[in-house]
This record gives sequence, C-alpha cells and structure tokens, in this order.
Amino acid sequence: MVPIPRSLARDLWAVFRRLAPGRAGPHPPVELATGPGGLVARCQTAEVAVEFRAPGRRPEGRAVVPLDALADAAGRDDTPVEFHPAPAGAIEARWAEAGVPRVRGYAAPDAPPPFPAPPASPADAPAGLVAALDTACRIAAKEGARYALHRVQLRGSAGEVVASDGKQMLVQGGFTFPWPGDLLVPRTGVFAAPELAAGGVRVGRTDDHVWVTAGGWSVALRIDRAGRYPDV
Repeated sequence: MVPIPRSLARDLWAVFRRLAPGRAGPHPPVELATGPGGLVARCQTAEVAVEFRAPGRRPEGRAVVPLDALADAAGRDDTPVEFHPAPAGAIEARWAEAGVPRVRGYAAPDAPPPFPAPPASPADAPAGLVAALDTACRIAAKEGARYALHRVQLRGSAGEVVASDGKQMLVQGGFTFPWPGDLLVPRTGVFAAPELAAGGVRVGRTDDHVWVTAGGWSVALRIDRAGRYPDV
C-alpha cells in the first residue's frame, strides 16, 4: 500500500501528462515508492523521464499505477489517497471526497523499464533555464526530416538553447552547461508545468541523458546522437 496526499496526486498528474506533446493512446504508468528516504514518483517515455522526490521517512511501499488513477483521485487538500493491490493483479485507489469514501479499481500496468541514472555532479544553473527550455520546445518542429528540427540543441561551449521549426530560429544564451560540444534532446511539454517554476535549478549529463532538476522535480532527456542539426 502506498499513500500520497491528494494535492500531490494532482501535481503529479499535471506534470506527467505533459511528457509527450500530442501523444495519442494511453499514458505511461506511474511508479510510486516510499521508504526511509521519502517518496519517489516516476513516469517515463522512450525519450523523456520525469522524477519527483519528497524527503521524509515513510513506511516501505511500492505501486505501479495508471496515470488516470492520479487524475481521478486528485484534489486540492492533503487528505490521502491510498493505492492497494487488488485481486487478479489489479490496483485499487481509495480516498475520501467531501467526506464520502471513494474506491476505484484499475488494471495493473506493466512494470516500467529501469529509470535513467542521474549524473554524479550536476551544476547550478540560472532559474531561467526552465523557461528557456519551455520556449524552445514550443518552437521546435513536431517532426524532423533532413534536419532534426524536432529536437532542441543545447550548445555546451556557447551556453545556448537553440530551437527551430524550419521557418524561424530561436537562440537563447547566457547559460553554462557542464559539457563541451552540442547535444540534441527531445521536445517535451514538461517544462511548461508551473510546478517546475520553483526551486533551485541544476543541470548535468550522463552518457545517454541530459538531466534538469528544479526543486524536487528532475527531467531526464535522452540524447539524440544520430540527428543532424543546421549549422547555427
């Protein structure tokens, strides 16, 4: 059993539903885990992974739930919603709404793949990086052809965030990235979520991902090594 506040269920749903702009079909599942280190909530697609961490000792628990379960139980107060295993591998959500008990069952999602590992030493970044990434993701093309314009370019040496849809190009500068060279990362709607606007911002990279952390939220963007980008 894993309990979380209904207000947190609302925040998690608001962020995780933005993972893949224009995505059709079911959303990826949400992994919830609690223990001595606190709460961890994760959701990921093939290219973008998002993690939320809340410190504070909690009982051990783990559940994989559909994103719809968070939407159904979301609220503005801190009363709990509890996720319980149910017969035949199902998941059951239990909460109270205006004092009325609610119980809803869901088919258990498949277990998600391993979550990307974070960088060892992320660097501090200006708070404006989140807004810059949001703007870049809005401008980037929905699809790539000759050039990977559906990607956002992070220019390590120049400290710039670059995006284009083939008709216009936006270059935002003044950043410091802890890597040399240029990297291509996927566009995502996550950076538009107001929940990421608060808290110190850090950025780092591993072999496969760029990580951007804002407060308790972390976004891992898979690096596109094959895409070609215009000569900015």
